[in-house]
Amino acid sequence: MGYEKIIVELLGRIQVLEEQVAVLMQEKSQVSEQEVNKITTDDIRKYILKLKMAAKDAGNKFIILKSGDIHKALNLKSAMPQVCNAMRQSMVEGDIVVHTTPSGNSSTIEIQYNVWWRVIMAKRYSKHGRRAGLFIGGVLFGLIRGIFFKNKYWGEWYAFR
Repeated sequence: MGYEKIIVELLGRIQVLEEQVAVLMQEKSQVSEQEVNKITTDDIRKYILKLKMAAKDAGNKFIILKSGDIHKALNLKSAMPQVCNAMRQSMVEGDIVVHTTPSGNSSTIEIQYNVWWRVIMAKRYSKHGRRAGLFIGGVLFGLIRGIFFKNKYWGEWYAFR
């Protein structure tokens, strides 16, 4: 009867479906390769440092960064906590949190970064820049305080000890 015609038609449909499955599997492998190349918090910190350096080169004293803008600029998906953590880790003494939320991981978090000599310190001592800067600043403050200010324990003025 018409069984041969029906079988040929079904085989044709099966062949089309197999081709579609092959295309979908190829797309899936490409997506999984992109997931392997995920961005790290360190990459986000480096991006923030680049923005700070660009602001410094432009002659600005500070730059205000918003977590949602960084997230969008780096084409990230569902990585807002990572961006917010990188922003907080990039802060040094004198930087100001302009806006935050109770969760601390929102796209509306804004931080004002001061971009003078601390940016250079952070670039030179990328991992230990904050500690080195705070140490040097503490030593200088102690020297200045010891030279020019009143000793709170002895109640007397002195120049050198």
